[in-house]
Amino acid sequence: MKGIGGKPGWAWIFILEGLLTVLFGIASIWMVHDFPDEATFLTPVDRARVIRRLKMDQQSSAEHEEFKMKYVWMAVKDYKMWLGMVIYMGCDMPLYAFSLFLPSIITQMGYTSTRAQLLSVPPYALAACGTIAVGYIADRTRQRGLCNIVVSFLGIAGFAMLLASDDPHVKYAGTFIGALGIYPCISNTISWVSNNIEGTYKRGVVLGFVIGWGNLNGISGVENYVGEGE
Repeated sequence: MKGIGGKPGWAWIFILEGLLTVLFGIASIWMVHDFPDEATFLTPVDRARVIRRLKMDQQSSAEHEEFKMKYVWMAVKDYKMWLGMVIYMGCDMPLYAFSLFLPSIITQMGYTSTRAQLLSVPPYALAACGTIAVGYIADRTRQRGLCNIVVSFLGIAGFAMLLASDDPHVKYAGTFIGALGIYPCISNTISWVSNNIEGTYKRGVVLGFVIGWGNLNGISGVENYVGEGE
């Protein structure tokens, strides 16, 4: 698509992905329902089953809950939200740096174009498998904090390889271990925070703060990457 509309090819990647996100966001107004009893795509039997499971899990989202400003203040005053922000910050900061330096490492190995793009896939594929495995273990053991601690040691080992070696092949191997230490913590931390917050709207506010703060810390990861490059 290079040259179409007077824009370079890389710009169209962001334009098309952004448009797709906007379209799905608009569609979610009708497709995503606030409460199970409003979900038109469920049969009456399925709707009753979902509500029963939520009640068994002691989730207030099983019933209608009106929004009130007090839920915002309850979230702000809950220390678990601030702890969640700090934990998620530690997950997201290396995530952004990882995404940035992986292409540079592959380029240092002598690969370019399509082959370089393909070689960027395996670390993410391994991380996806690790995320599913850690999620399963965390759900079964109910030890999300301990799971975070264990996989974080993998992240430390992977980033140590990236810092200690100038060999691009060693660095590439380090990205596999680093990815295993980063990505499982992302979903596990969000689930952990969500499990410890009761109330639909309070939980929404807390997750907004946690995820928003974590994403803002990606700026630090980018700055550190640029500084290393200079």
